[in-house]
This record gives sequence, C-alpha cells and structure tokens, in this order.
Amino acid sequence: MALRLCRWWRVGLWLVEGAMDGNDSVNRRRSAHVNGRSEVESALPLAIGARVRGLRTRRRYSLERLAQRAHVSRAMLSQIENGQSVPTILLLKRVADALDVQLSALIAPPEPRRTVVLTRKNATVLSSAGGSFTLRSLLPEHNVMSADIFEGSIAVDHAEVLPSRAEATAESVVIVRGRAELTVGDDSAPILLEEGDAAYVVETDSPRSLRNVFNGETHFYLVRARAANL
Repeated sequence: MALRLCRWWRVGLWLVEGAMDGNDSVNRRRSAHVNGRSEVESALPLAIGARVRGLRTRRRYSLERLAQRAHVSRAMLSQIENGQSVPTILLLKRVADALDVQLSALIAPPEPRRTVVLTRKNATVLSSAGGSFTLRSLLPEHNVMSADIFEGSIAVDHAEVLPSRAEATAESVVIVRGRAELTVGDDSAPILLEEGDAAYVVETDSPRSLRNVFNGETHFYLVRARAANL
C-alpha cells in the first residue's frame, strides 16, 4: 500500500512540475527525469498514450474529434498517444473529460491483466412474470467498455417491455434462437425478427417491447451503447 501511494505521489509531482515550468525548462526537466526515473516511471508516457488511444478508438473518435473536444491541438494529442510528450495534469484532465472518464483512468498505475469469469450459477438475473422473461449481464459490474451486453430469454406468447437506461443512445436486439416481434413506440407496427436477425434501435427513449411468437422459448442478446460511445 505504501509503495502504491509513493508511486501516485511521484506521478502527481512529475505532472504538476510540467505544468509549472516554461516550455524550455519543461524539456530540460523532463530529460533529467528520464535519466533518474525507474523503468516503470520511464514507461508512464507510453502507458498513458496507450490508454488515451484505446479509449479514443473504443469511442470511435478520430484524432481531430478528440482534439476538438479536449481543446488541444491534433499534433499534441498525437504526441501524447505515441508517448512522445509528458502531458501536464491539467491537459490530461481535459482529455479525460473529453473521453468521459475519470482522470485516474489515464494515470492510475497499470494492473496485471485479469480474466473475469462470470459463472451462470453466480450470475445476477433480472426476471419478471414468474421467470417468463429473464435478462442477465454478460459483463462485470464495473466494466470499461462503452456498451452493455445482456443475454435474455422470453417464454412462449409472453410480451415484455425492454428496460431503459438514461445514458443509452442505441441498442441492438439479436435473436439467437426462436422468433419474436419487436415494437418500438406506441403506434408503430411490430417488426418480426427471425432466428439470426438483429434490429438496431436508436429510439431508446421510446417504449420497446419484445413478444415471443415462437413455439418454444426464444433466446436473444441485447447490446446497448452508452452515450460516450457516439
């Protein structure tokens, strides 16, 4: 714990020093730091750049779009992503805000890669109508993806209103097995979805219902994009 806090203090000091110096002295100070830093600290610009690039591509932002949102030049953003520039903490805060993430998501010490197994028996399943409709998340509770993915099932002749989420902007309903009718809005006609069909829905603020018209249980996936993904 003490080592982690020490690293955080040194990272913060390094970034703040860059913000307080002039351009020439910043370059000299950075050069001196590189010679005196440990291997982990020397790799920090590359780690920050990789995180910025990864979040940008996940949100489908071009360099130009992210630069405009963060109010920085495209050239500066490119240098950050390539680990060629040590950004100040204020600049990083603007980039984090433009990516809709916390500053810590860009500068937190890297953690070992982990694989999270979501076992079926321990899954949290949302159900209604006595189990006639079920929905379970296929992602961990605190996932870094800009989308939510659910696996669902719906019983014969059952109809269910799909749950809404405030920050969702679009969703896809994919029929894995069976057949269902999707209704979007109160006045629209039902859309028949056969096995393997997918419906892309932008009107996530309108009521959306799914009705099983198969002679057995219908299984589907619900993929929902969050606002930060567009």
